[in-house]
Amino acid sequence: MMKSKLQTQSDVLVRDIIYFDLEKTISIASQLEGGLRQEMQSIIESENRVETRFEVGVPKLVGSDAEKSKADRTSQSETKIAHHDLLVRVEEILFERGGALDLNTSIAQLGEDIEQVRSQLSQTMYVRVEGWALVQDYNQVKKLMKSLKPLQEFASRASLHQLAEMPEYKELLAQIENLKERLKHVKDAREKKQIRDGLHELEKTKQQLDDSTKQEWLPDWQIEGIETLIDSFMPNRIILRLFPLSKEPQFQIVANLKRGSFIDKDIDNFLFAYSSQPNVKLSVIGLITSIPDVEGHPFFPLQNDNRDASNPNDLLSIETAFDEVFNVLVNIEQIGRFSSYPNVTIYPLALYRTIQGKD
Repeated sequence: MMKSKLQTQSDVLVRDIIYFDLEKTISIASQLEGGLRQEMQSIIESENRVETRFEVGVPKLVGSDAEKSKADRTSQSETKIAHHDLLVRVEEILFERGGALDLNTSIAQLGEDIEQVRSQLSQTMYVRVEGWALVQDYNQVKKLMKSLKPLQEFASRASLHQLAEMPEYKELLAQIENLKERLKHVKDAREKKQIRDGLHELEKTKQQLDDSTKQEWLPDWQIEGIETLIDSFMPNRIILRLFPLSKEPQFQIVANLKRGSFIDKDIDNFLFAYSSQPNVKLSVIGLITSIPDVEGHPFFPLQNDNRDASNPNDLLSIETAFDEVFNVLVNIEQIGRFSSYPNVTIYPLALYRTIQGKD
């Protein structure tokens, strides 16, 4: 591997691989190094060993469940080892052949200048970068939106219960009950009016206190709108936003993480261990796919279309109508991509935490 100030094979103690796109990495490896074909076949066999081993066997034999469980654990361990070996090998080849950039090394040499960093990225195919991370699972947001109303009601009832236990509130209730009882026995109209006025003020105070316990974090129309946006533009999406420049947080490396490519298939385990905003830095390596210009996309194939489409029965008119729809769609899809200047988008191969040894 091409050595860098950030990371060499000798000073990496361990990698906690969080996410690994096996199929994409194998595709790249097969193009870079023909000699890896046999190794890749072994990796694929490790990935599928549990399924094939027991589909052709006789699972009804005594002890077969225990044997399957043991083989399952063994296969998973072998697969994770293969993941690490393949990742290291692909990184080595990419850096040896000049196809990848260690962005942190460039930043250490050139400083935290966004334009210089973007210029460096525009001259390479793959990038490896470490930084502070946000992992945004939009299924979690949708789940929260669906639970928000019951949670609001629970919070309101809890606050009301807490209020009801306060001595001042109990005293207020006692005063209200006392005035109501007095009102039943008073005959004088003037005295009745005074009691009613006092009772009204106390009940008004009680209502204000009760209202203060009501929780409304978002109105229904906003909850429904957020759910619609997620369903339309970010279904099942997990966005990684990585910040390599501590002084320029507006610059981000953005990636979409496939749910099925997490090493631990239950992403909740990752979120519990690291949280959606880890307080340790993470590393990602991936193919650079978008470096948006400050003025937007440099080519607009349909913007200056001067063809005559005035005849509603003409095929050209129908084509133009669809072109306009797709123009709108291109703009709308940016909502869910976060691919805008100065961000750089990558197709991630792996996300991991690097734990380095001491010198």
